[in-house]
Amino acid sequence: MEILITGHNGFIGSNLYNYLNSYHNIYGIDYPNDILNAELPKVDCVIHLAGSTGVRESHKNPKKYLDNNIKITKRIFDHYKDTKILFASTSSVKELQSPYAISKYACELIAPKNVVIMRFFTVWGDYNYRKNMLYGLAIEGKLDYITEHKRDFTHVYEVCRAIKILIDKGVGGELYEIGHGKPISPLDFLKKIGYNKVLPFRKVEGESNITCADPTKMKELGW
Repeated sequence: MEILITGHNGFIGSNLYNYLNSYHNIYGIDYPNDILNAELPKVDCVIHLAGSTGVRESHKNPKKYLDNNIKITKRIFDHYKDTKILFASTSSVKELQSPYAISKYACELIAPKNVVIMRFFTVWGDYNYRKNMLYGLAIEGKLDYITEHKRDFTHVYEVCRAIKILIDKGVGGELYEIGHGKPISPLDFLKKIGYNKVLPFRKVEGESNITCADPTKMKELGW
């Protein structure tokens, strides 16, 4: 199968590219200008991961998030009307407390029937060194505080495995939540990965107090 991954240089995208490369012929495209202006390849399936991410940054630059996420996604939806698309959304849409969440929810609303919507829940794992991510800061030794918000932490390998299942079994027009349904605090998460440094708590505005997936539909597909 010929598959296009948008955002293939990002954290999830790079892991997914390597994971799927053994099973399918993979194409990758990344930056906003490339996606908006480049000639897009003819493929059997599109996995649309590209876009601006980050709840906190979106409050500082909402226009960037609304422009990048909605414009890029609209182009993918319009170009691949007859192709199966897997669209990466976020658990943040459940409460809509940030421009990032609003931009992703807008994309869900305009998604046509050939689009499989995937909601990701606090993805972590190898090669995740983005400065706003708990795991990346922890392994770099740059974490100076934690929040008390509970998150449904999901390893990137499990996300890749879920996407592979949805390529074959995902139904257009349906929404699938990719998470375990077992939210824990950042403190408990850090303990699980062997990080034991004592850190102060800090309240962060504009973020959900808790995120929790309903993995029922994914489990029915064998995830």
